[in-house]
Amino acid sequence: MPTTAVSPTPDHPTVDYPALLEQMLSAIASYLPGFSDLDRERVTRAFWYGESAHHDQRRRSGEPYFTHPVAATMILLEIRPDIDSIIACLLHDVIEDTPITAAQVEAEFGPTVRFLCEGVEKVSRVNLRNDQRGKKLETIKKLFIAVAKDIRVIFVKLADRIHNLSTLESVPAAKRQRIARESMEIYAPVALRFGLNNYKNRITDLSFQFLYPEAYTDLTQQLADTAAQREKFIEISQQQLETTLRDHRVRYREIKGRQKSLFSIYEKMKRKNLMSVSQVFDLIGFRVIIPDQANCYRALGAIHSQWTPMPGRFKDYISGTKPNGYKSLHTTVLGLGKSAIPTEIQIRTPKMDMDAEYGPAAHWAYKETKSSNFDQEYVTRMAWVPAAIDSAEQSTEAFYKKLSESILADRIYVYTPKGDVISLPADSTPIDFAYHIHSDVGHGCVGAKVNGAIKPLFYKLKNGEIVEIQTKTGRTPNPQWLKFIKSGTARSHIQNYLNKSTTSLEEPPETSPPTPSPTPSKTQTSTPLPRTVPQLHIPQGTDIIIGGQSDMPYHLASCCTPRLGHSIVAYKSRGLDFSIHSADCSTLRSFPPERVIDAYIWQPYTVTTLWTDRIGLLHDISHVLVDLAINLTDIIAKPMKQNQQMMYKITMGVQVTSQAELQTMQRRFSKIANFVEVISVESRG
Repeated sequence: MPTTAVSPTPDHPTVDYPALLEQMLSAIASYLPGFSDLDRERVTRAFWYGESAHHDQRRRSGEPYFTHPVAATMILLEIRPDIDSIIACLLHDVIEDTPITAAQVEAEFGPTVRFLCEGVEKVSRVNLRNDQRGKKLETIKKLFIAVAKDIRVIFVKLADRIHNLSTLESVPAAKRQRIARESMEIYAPVALRFGLNNYKNRITDLSFQFLYPEAYTDLTQQLADTAAQREKFIEISQQQLETTLRDHRVRYREIKGRQKSLFSIYEKMKRKNLMSVSQVFDLIGFRVIIPDQANCYRALGAIHSQWTPMPGRFKDYISGTKPNGYKSLHTTVLGLGKSAIPTEIQIRTPKMDMDAEYGPAAHWAYKETKSSNFDQEYVTRMAWVPAAIDSAEQSTEAFYKKLSESILADRIYVYTPKGDVISLPADSTPIDFAYHIHSDVGHGCVGAKVNGAIKPLFYKLKNGEIVEIQTKTGRTPNPQWLKFIKSGTARSHIQNYLNKSTTSLEEPPETSPPTPSPTPSKTQTSTPLPRTVPQLHIPQGTDIIIGGQSDMPYHLASCCTPRLGHSIVAYKSRGLDFSIHSADCSTLRSFPPERVIDAYIWQPYTVTTLWTDRIGLLHDISHVLVDLAINLTDIIAKPMKQNQQMMYKITMGVQVTSQAELQTMQRRFSKIANFVEVISVESRG
């Protein structure tokens, strides 16, 4: 933010810098055990060096300018940075806004601090002045050129941007809008990409205030009016969770209840057409911090035994870690805090919580030598920043291509027909694209064109492709989409829709396990077939999924015998429907390969199992399902005593594509320690 050299004013008395410095030093010492006298001296010297350089400068608000680097540094300390990052944050405007040169900074504080300061200066020059595709790519280019050499540049810049947003009232209205929009569209996604969720929420909430002032004021007032009610709910819920964990002898470190970010609430209300905050049922969530991973699953079992879990809302991100390294157990229960509304609970270890809160900044390891070194394991796991990017003589498009092939290996960028840039996880499909546009577009998706050519809905999109979605009124999401979609947004929308249309399961009867059998009960064809043609018998509630879509017209080929449990494919002839063939049908060899589409059969089952109690049981069960790529729609674990032994009856809703897949799952269960029996396997059709 520009500075103005002015004399002190009565409205802004002298700042107590010594007190601010002491507060800063205490904060560093609280998280950095190796904070040496030499480190303390370097930070102190940088503090007064910056104050002296900015001494006669003031911000637009009239405040002494150095209050800004100090405030930005205090924000940076929240993610536990190293000493060079702290010094760079204190001095990040010195080279640009004072007579001091980069060479002088290097002479005083070393080459690393100089590079970080220069990197922040380069990023600060980036402005998003319009919605044109080229400008967005240019912004991304400049941001990542800086990051390519040292990730800490972004840490400092994000802290700088958060404080600037918090003092945006003193900036002219037009510039406020531009800075807020730039922050929302560029800096918030960058913060999220680095796992800095708290930074992302603060950026979006502060930007929200200036981009949508009326909505911001209304929402803030609604939340203020109901604050006491929420505080009471959090207090009661925390007490209940503590009691439940103690009763089940599950050790815990901390239970935290907190509200969704302001902008997240606004987005949800807008997306769901809600008129009041009272209609947002997941306004409050809880985090239960457990000392070790195995006991996370014990805590989950204890919580599920006390409150009713919502079907389809259980997520095991410990066995199936997210691509960005995120780990946690998620469940949503009914009745917590004496409330009828659903409440999400996240269960994780302190390390998982640190990863989620601080992202890469959590992985600075302080050695006994009191020097800092970035956690190489984390860098390897999150490798998306190349050693160097040669920006010289490169067009934006050339840079973007290289960016996609290297640092964004787990992301792709595709375009709408209007040229808007859409960022998606690698291997995303047209379904992921559709849900990114809007949930209604996703729900109603019936087809897609990629670069003008029709593609199946499971087609893996590539960088730079133009995607056009075809929709049809009345269509609903296909559960089989969950098998191939990649984005969390699409998965969440589909599962939420399916949950609304699915009734709660009744407790399965206590019976000995029947042998699953594909008993013929239904023949589905689009045209009458001769009696001599082999029929594909499928149980009630199943469907043939063609190209990721259900309810497609088809008939059974007469040249082969497609059967339940066998691999099948669909061939698009010149007619109105598809012909279903066995995957090994010899006739397929004469067909154009572009007309042969993957097909499979989907069927939901309820599987009830019995186990003796032990630590890590649910983890091992979930690991089998993740390993077999079987979708778990819901899980209920109920404790029971049998012959004086504590046991658990665990009922799962699963989605399988074949009887063989179902039987493999049961065999894998039987090899898990403490398995007793499969009580029942029932089709949910």
